[in-house]
Amino acid sequence: MTNDYYILKKESFNLYSIFLTETNNRKIVYQCFCFLFNKYQPFIDNNKLYFNAIKVNFFDKYKRKNQNPINSINPINSINPIKEKILKYNECLNIANDIISQLKYYESYSYNFIGFDPKDILIINDENYILINNNYLFEYNKNEEILISSIIPNFYFSSPELIEIYYLPFSLNMRTIYFSLGSLLIYNLFGININNLFYKKKNNNTNINNNKTNTNKIILENLLEEIISPLKPSSLYFFLKLIIKYEPQERYLVFI
Repeated sequence: MTNDYYILKKESFNLYSIFLTETNNRKIVYQCFCFLFNKYQPFIDNNKLYFNAIKVNFFDKYKRKNQNPINSINPINSINPIKEKILKYNECLNIANDIISQLKYYESYSYNFIGFDPKDILIINDENYILINNNYLFEYNKNEEILISSIIPNFYFSSPELIEIYYLPFSLNMRTIYFSLGSLLIYNLFGININNLFYKKKNNNTNINNNKTNTNKIILENLLEEIISPLKPSSLYFFLKLIIKYEPQERYLVFI
């Protein structure tokens, strides 16, 4: 499989390699994989990451039995829910804890992602989920700020503040990725892109209020509760309440 940013290749029966074409932060992505997923016997050679696996796929191509690939279920601009869950509850717990582990690793070196697309998540043996696109991994300063100085794509799993970048350079809070993770989980459970739906409701809001930030917070809080209330009182429910916040500094990442 080939992408603009990485090349995945099956080298032999159970041996795979992945090559990240962007050199920036490539080493730390490889190191994160080796540290967290050593059960796949990973090793680095000639700027490639090698690992053993039975089955490897990317999230945009992933499908459970009798199900279409994710990208064919819900177009990127859709806000309408699908009729069945993409992943089951326990599968969502797995993907959440896998990505949390990776984010915690990167944060220990003052790095974090700013967003991701379904094609940026590598799935190994249908049990582990790995963020693999180093092109969207940035270093942040002691104030938890990432300086964005070039045009970035409109990620499928994004955050409100990322969509509101209207000029460059722009300072972005490193917790922006927490919202992206919450967006991914909500999409898996309910087939809804919460960021798209939030912006539709925000733009349709006719209430005149000088405190726009507070108004947006209320809109998002109400929307989130409306979507995830069927999860009460599960751990995923309370986790989503921690990371789906309008203000990035109010988001908190904990293991589920």
